[in-house]
Amino acid sequence: MRTLSDVLPLLSADQLAELQAWVVRDRFREDRDLASVLASWAVHVQRFEDELDKTLDDHTVWIEYDWQAAQYVRDGVAFALDGAPERLRLIAQPTLAAIDAQFERISQVDEAGLRKRMFNPDDTSDGWWWGRLPVRGPVVDALLERPEPAPEAGPAQEPSGGCHLMTRGEDPDGEDWWWSRVPRTGPLADPERPAPGAPG
Repeated sequence: MRTLSDVLPLLSADQLAELQAWVVRDRFREDRDLASVLASWAVHVQRFEDELDKTLDDHTVWIEYDWQAAQYVRDGVAFALDGAPERLRLIAQPTLAAIDAQFERISQVDEAGLRKRMFNPDDTSDGWWWGRLPVRGPVVDALLERPEPAPEAGPAQEPSGGCHLMTRGEDPDGEDWWWSRVPRTGPLADPERPAPGAPG
């Protein structure tokens, strides 16, 4: 089994001990020490690199859900460092920079917007890592199999013509928009006249 020293080789035993002494509560209300959070990020990035040339036929590979989980791990690193003393940030920075560089090497900016097929913008942070996807591999393949998100609906447009919205009666079928229209002028525009389909 790999130890923290194996996963975080740039840190000395004394540095690891200092980072382990700094404990924060993550988004899932679990207490995690800074060394463990860094190690989790390193393990995630390494596995994605190891699986770049694998396919979805291998059902052991990590896919888009795991990529999303990795983004949350990186959020946790940022959160832990934000509240850490300056000394601990200086100890952790070279290791984090190395892991981030590896992450950037195996990923690219998601210019095609594939991440929108899965990630709700409300569930992401402003971290730069959220805007990246692997350069290839099962994560990308899994996202490509997802349907494209439906376009956002714009403001409703009122059909043009000599009609206006009906304010009397209800759509008798509950489906067709034209049942909600009446002429602007003429007998049917009379507010005392029952709407189409209404009891006479």
